[in-house]
Amino acid sequence: MDGWQSGQPAIVDATASGYPIRSLKDVPAGWYYVQAVLNKYETFHRGDGKTVKLHMDQGEGQLWNISPGNLYSKPRKIFFPSDKKEWLSTPISIALTETIPPIATPADTKYIRHIRIQSAALTKFWGRPMFLSAIVLVPEASTSTPQRASR
Repeated sequence: MDGWQSGQPAIVDATASGYPIRSLKDVPAGWYYVQAVLNKYETFHRGDGKTVKLHMDQGEGQLWNISPGNLYSKPRKIFFPSDKKEWLSTPISIALTETIPPIATPADTKYIRHIRIQSAALTKFWGRPMFLSAIVLVPEASTSTPQRASR
């Protein structure tokens, strides 16, 4: 939903596509746990003049279910009766009250260094600060003190 605002209801009905069941009207009667997750997208005004909406990786590897800043609801148990008209016409309120927290920055150790560098070229192209990250394994010889003289 483009431009969806906090507190504004979003309607998900039988016209919405689903998986593995294509439509809510095809869900068999019974008890179900339901939960909503909102995968946030950003608008990028790229350096090539194009504007695109994409999910920005937050260090989670594009996994929407653990992406920091995404919103989700607490799971709820609901009953879908066999009379489809009844439950398809009765709204079920689900509130996005939870936020996936940021990923903790890993600490450096004697042998591991975490490096993050802003890329000027990527920042210019994507129209927002973009960073490259690396994890460097430091060899034993470079961690000892004092430094060994080379021969």
